[in-house]
Amino acid sequence: MKINVLVLLLFLSLTGSSKSSKASSLRRRYDRSNLNDKLINKEIASVLKNAFAMTECIFGTRLNIDRRSLQKGQQFDKQVFYKLLETGDSTQINNLLVSVKTVSQPDRDAYEGALLMRKAGLTKNKKKQLSLFKEGRLKLDDAILKNNENCEFKFLRLIIQENAPPILGYNKQINEDSTFIKKNYTATSALLQKVILDYSKKSKNLNL
Repeated sequence: MKINVLVLLLFLSLTGSSKSSKASSLRRRYDRSNLNDKLINKEIASVLKNAFAMTECIFGTRLNIDRRSLQKGQQFDKQVFYKLLETGDSTQINNLLVSVKTVSQPDRDAYEGALLMRKAGLTKNKKKQLSLFKEGRLKLDDAILKNNENCEFKFLRLIIQENAPPILGYNKQINEDSTFIKKNYTATSALLQKVILDYSKKSKNLNL
């Protein structure tokens, strides 16, 4: 009990709480040998509640601004994207969906579409699964429709097609996409070439 009171007194000293009368009262009570533990505990709870409320009032606005700044400042990392597209959990995929907002179009729709379909596979609710998959499919397919010569977009679609449940019927362009990638992947960036080569080692349709 004495340790609790000491901790509280230290907290009040560090925060400069305006509840100085309470602090003084607690000090006097602490110095006495016949402390009433039940009363002190009640007063501790009251003072801490007020102190934390004051701290939140002072710093709350700044903390909210900092959180928004961190979100806006997050940068999309393509290497991380491909790693987590394969092994990421729901939290990691959600974080990527935030950072992908910093990417310019049409890449944003392609990446976001792939992430949404990946997220669908991690969601337990069947209705939510279908909704996420459909939303992601529309984004990725639309990006490909508008940029039909983009090798990376077709590579993303191939990954999803090879790993999506057959019942979804998202597998009609596997041969088309794998053939296109074979012919054009060497013209992509060094990073993407490595990602494609690594994936081809375990792909059933992309043999490079």
